[in-house]
Amino acid sequence: MQRMLLDAVDEILRSGSAAPADEVSRRLSGVGARPGEAAFAVESVAADQLLALRFGWAPLDPVAVVRWVSDRLGAEHGRRALGAAGLLGHPEAPRWSSVRPQPGGAGRLLPALVLLLAGVVALATEASADHTP
Repeated sequence: MQRMLLDAVDEILRSGSAAPADEVSRRLSGVGARPGEAAFAVESVAADQLLALRFGWAPLDPVAVVRWVSDRLGAEHGRRALGAAGLLGHPEAPRWSSVRPQPGGAGRLLPALVLLLAGVVALATEASADHTP
């Protein structure tokens, strides 16, 4: 499941398209689990990764993450990412405790989490490139 997320994030960063975030949901049909179970598992992995990044050793600016998504992938994708950005502590996002996955399968939560992961990775990559001698 984690590999599926990393592949989607890599595709987003390489292509500059948000389409791989939506494709994760479609790819779940090939993992053999029922759609709702597979979606929940991947959402859990994505949320776990984002929480680890939020509370990790490097400071994380959730506003910059959502701005990156909006600027690079489009305003609609930025709004989608903002819908789950409470997980990162974004001040304008809905409280994370109010975010609910759709019953019976993947809805808008999984793509929003993938978009947030892509934004975090992109900003971390840009920051490390800025500090490379």
